[in-house]
Amino acid sequence: MGITDVSEGISAMENALGIVDRIINQLKILKPETRAIEIKCPENKAKFSALLSPGYLRKKISPKFSFSGEGVIKAEIRSMRTFCLLRDAIFRVNGKYIIDLSKHLNESDSFLLEVDYEINGYEVQKSLVSTNSQADTMGQEDEDRYWVHASLRNTKALRLEYGELNLQDIDVTVDVGVYERLKTAIPSTFLRRFEALGQTIGEENPREKWRHLMNYLNLAKTKSSSHDLAMLNEMRSIFTTQNFRPFVKIERPFRYYAAVPGRSGTGILDISVPKFVQVVSRTDLSLNKPVADGVLIYKSKELKDHLTDMFH
Repeated sequence: MGITDVSEGISAMENALGIVDRIINQLKILKPETRAIEIKCPENKAKFSALLSPGYLRKKISPKFSFSGEGVIKAEIRSMRTFCLLRDAIFRVNGKYIIDLSKHLNESDSFLLEVDYEINGYEVQKSLVSTNSQADTMGQEDEDRYWVHASLRNTKALRLEYGELNLQDIDVTVDVGVYERLKTAIPSTFLRRFEALGQTIGEENPREKWRHLMNYLNLAKTKSSSHDLAMLNEMRSIFTTQNFRPFVKIERPFRYYAAVPGRSGTGILDISVPKFVQVVSRTDLSLNKPVADGVLIYKSKELKDHLTDMFH
């Protein structure tokens, strides 16, 4: 991670938690406490709640308070006595949220403020969470095992500032090697044609594209490119999220989320035979449970048997 990545991550965290601090400071007179923050990283959203105790303000006439609505998606207030939503107690005007508890001070001594707001979930996760995965070299013959880990950073400082902090759907990506099993299950004649066809389609340089095409035609002989492309696509479809799931087992507290053949996010057309599959697992972290450790099991022999049936 470079200096720019680190600074962007810190900035994203400051923005995500800074909105909370800004609102809390603007509502000091309401004595906000028991602050809880729930961050949904993939959805780029967060929610924080604070207990407001304005009971001592009963003698004031029509007490109103406001905070900036910048970055805020929604804000609601509930009575802590009935837990009912008080729709007339908060409203948005000219970019600000106005809190007016004058009609409800005789009903309850405390109120729950809940605010949904926007964040950069990817950068917040980079800043707040450490993740890694590692292959288990002592894996069994019929399966490969990978250790997966996620943990909150700076938990002591976070505990000092926030009563509760929950992060949902933390992504941990594992590069699962599939080529060794794949090349023993698929006939070498298929593999050579697949590689040549993938190189032909993916190459942008006209001279190199022609060279790869001649190589493919030499290997294909009587087979058509449409036949090979259909077979290649069928083979690659095994390594997509839904179809790869039977070949992976992920132990709690992690859960299976997605699978992508090869390297995603490169912007390059890739229909080649995959060397690995990126398996994304997810977990939740909090100040009460700041560390998650689990195991991803890749059922490599079952995949080999499936591919053998497909190509024989």
